[in-house]
Parts: sequence; C-alpha cells; structure tokens
Amino acid sequence: MRFIKDFLNKYKHIIFMTLSFYILDFTLRYFTKSINFYNIYALAPNLFTISWIILVVGISNCFKEKPCKIIYSISFIVSLALFLTNTIYYSYFKNFFDFSSLQYASEAGEYLSDAIKSSPSWIFITTVICITLAYFSVRWVPKDIKNKKKKKEKFIDKFNYKSALIVFTLFLVIHLISPTTLGKAVTTWDAWRVPRNVYNSFNDNNRSMQVAGFYEYNFKNFYVNYLKKDEVVEDENTQLLEEKFNEEIEYSNKYTALFEGKNVIFIQLESIDSFLVTKEIMPTLYSLKNNSINFNNHYSFVSGGGSTFNSEYMVNTGYTTPITINKGAYTFSKNTYSYSLPNLLKNAGYKVNAFHMNTPEYYSRDVNYKSFGYDSFNSLKIQDYYIDNSYWLDSELINNPTFNELIFNTEEKFANFII
Repeated sequence: MRFIKDFLNKYKHIIFMTLSFYILDFTLRYFTKSINFYNIYALAPNLFTISWIILVVGISNCFKEKPCKIIYSISFIVSLALFLTNTIYYSYFKNFFDFSSLQYASEAGEYLSDAIKSSPSWIFITTVICITLAYFSVRWVPKDIKNKKKKKEKFIDKFNYKSALIVFTLFLVIHLISPTTLGKAVTTWDAWRVPRNVYNSFNDNNRSMQVAGFYEYNFKNFYVNYLKKDEVVEDENTQLLEEKFNEEIEYSNKYTALFEGKNVIFIQLESIDSFLVTKEIMPTLYSLKNNSINFNNHYSFVSGGGSTFNSEYMVNTGYTTPITINKGAYTFSKNTYSYSLPNLLKNAGYKVNAFHMNTPEYYSRDVNYKSFGYDSFNSLKIQDYYIDNSYWLDSELINNPTFNELIFNTEEKFANFII
C-alpha cells in the first residue's frame, strides 16, 4: 500500500498529463459514436492514441522542470485547440474538421458564433476537466535540485537521452502494431466496410476518426494535406491533359438551350433489359421512351465490380473510373470537380441534391457526392421506419412525403439526381 502511495505521489504529474490527453480522445469518440462504423473500445484507435501520448508525455519528461512544462503545455494547447475545432465543427456540419477546410476560413467566420452556441455541453465540460488536469500536471512537475557550485545548464543538457530512446522505441513499436489490428485491406467493391481500407485511403473523415483515434487522425490529416508528395504525372500525360482542358469547343445544334431554365430530374436505374420496357410491364418508362428524346448511340464503359457507383461517377464528373474495382469510390473523394454536372448546374442557379434508398456510407456516397458538388445527399434508409423494408424502398424515394417535398420543390430551380 505504501509502495502504491509513493508511486502515485512521485508520478502524479505524468498520470495527470496522460489523462488530460486521453480524455480528449475518448470523449470525442464516445459522444460521436452514432457514426456507428467502428467500436470505440476496439484496439486500433486506443493503441494509436496511447502511442502518441507515450511520445508526447514521454519526451516532455525527458527534460527537467522548465523545458518539461513548456513542451507539455504547448502540446496540450495544440491538442485542446484541435479538440474544440473538431467537436464544434462536427456538431455543426456532422463531419470532422479537415485541414483542407482552412482555405474557407474567412467564410467560416460567419457561422462560428452559431456553431459554438449550438455545440453540446459535453464539449465544454470536457474542456474544463482537461484544463484542470493540465494545470495540476504543470504544477506537480518535479522541481530541479539546485546546486550552487554547478555551472548553469544549457537547455539541451537537461535532456535524458536514454529515456528518450526508450520512449521513441515504445512509440514506434505500438504505432506500427496499431494498423495491423484493423485487419487486412481488400480490393473488392465493398471496401468501405473494411476498417483497414478506411485507414489506408483516409477518404472519409468520420470513419477515419473512428478507426484511428483523435491524435492519429489529426496527424494523418495534416500529413495528407501538407506533407504527402503528389503523384508524379509523366510529362507526356501532363501535356495531353493540358491540351484537352485548354481546348475551347462550343457545340450548338437545334437542341441547344431547348430546356434552358427547366427543372431537372436525373434518374439512374440499376439495370433494365430492353424486353422489359413494354406498355404492359413498365408503362411509364415505355411512354417516356416513345414520347421524348431518346439517346441510343452511347458508349457504356464496363469496369467490373462496383459498376453502379462507377456509372454515377462518370455521369457526374465526365471521367471514366480506373480499372481497379474500388478506386473510383474510395480514392477520389477529396478531389475538386469544378466542371462536374452538379457544379455546372449550381453555377446556372440550380439547387442540386442527390437521393438514394441506401445508407450514406455505401460506396462512400456521402463524401463522394459532396466532392461532386451536390448540396446534399439524402438517404431514405437512415429513417428508422424503413430499415426492414429495403425491398420496396426504391418506390418510396418518391412516395415518401418528406422526400417527395424535397424532390419536387417548386419554390426554386432544382436539379435532382435519383439513384
């Protein structure tokens, strides 16, 4: 008992430092667990967090009193700032902060006060608790034993190299082990379900936070946005792309501007055999086919598995997807598509929204449709009433009163994409 008491008294500053960091991570993941992708008690996010805490707290305590306090305080202030940024950002946008969003910082100022006011109380309670822990952590850092005969130590002389080596080794071992607990990555169309793929691709902020934890998420987010080298494009490919994008081509025929200013409803169907489009079996599509403009000279690109989303990608962006089955859905969500279908329509004054029966995370549609330029991606299946009725959800996309009102909004020009 005496040993435990002496141990706690000697290392209480380290214990409080550790808690001040860990609580920021755990409360953030706990109160956003409604994302419902990965268990908050799973090994991976907790191991990542422990590895970063070992590094920061360990290196801080390799120094003596003053440097230790400075390094810990700076690390805690940065962590707290990122915690507040991510939690307030999530409470307002339902998506975690991305460093790429800093380019819109001037616009964000308009929403800041509203975002803070609407933030849940647990954010501020956690902040107060962790600041209190940080205060006592700094206060309880052991004081230097002064020796009048000894010359004044330089800052670097106050560093314990042996302890630092142990700390850094522990960090590396735990950090390298952490991703292996996520399992193996796959190359199938449903890679969005696999935690290791989410961690590797880092294309979805919410699910990345759940699998990696707060500190690993922010480090990797910073790395992807500022440190990761861009893929090298061969000179001949660069030249070809520049020539294509610099071409000024104007098309004009008897159909040009025929429907200018009209509302647009774009419907993508999974697949239909032509023999089914008859007056008896599919009267609406049959009538539409025979009493409208019918484009029958087109090229259908087949990319193997995942062709549903690959078709969505091509229709919305004008690009074909890579041969790799899952790359279109899980790699390009952070791209900018300034000439995409929804962005062109938005520039023409339209409100653009997408509608689908399935969950937003399927094919990562929530993040992909945001990158395409849509104002919103609306999922019918996330409404609790429809969870057990997936076999008839497609018709409910239009029959559902809420969706019907959203799709057929007559107050402003709209362009709706229905999958």
